[in-house]
Amino acid sequence: MKIGFILTITLLAQGEFAGGHASFVGKTFKDVKHCFVIDGFSHYQYMILPDNLFVSWHCKDNLDLLVFSQVRGKDHTILDLLEKQTVGELELKMGDCWVGGQKELNVIALVKVSDKDEIAIEAWLFDLHKKRLQEYDATSVVCPNN
Repeated sequence: MKIGFILTITLLAQGEFAGGHASFVGKTFKDVKHCFVIDGFSHYQYMILPDNLFVSWHCKDNLDLLVFSQVRGKDHTILDLLEKQTVGELELKMGDCWVGGQKELNVIALVKVSDKDEIAIEAWLFDLHKKRLQEYDATSVVCPNN
């Protein structure tokens, strides 16, 4: 009984930040090309994380969509998504943010663009063990201005 309850909480947490794309969570694709194609979005870049995890970044107007997927054999399963409006001087950063003097590949930050290092306004962590996004303390995240 307790195991079912714990699993339910974990599943409900996935897709929490996916906005209108929450229905993608849990979908499995046999061909990687389909995993990176989202109607109306341009594929911007992708990044590899440990444990056969991939993050693909998609953009459409002022909307960014980060898709976290895992590869098992030929199957690509979408684990979680982050949908975020980036207007004005705001942009998402991932892969080059630092927390407590250490580079953290799985931290995503919404930053205000500046000439100096950028302090996060909002932040999320992709938990490699739980395989889902969670909110993160933005005050501890700094992203270098590249």
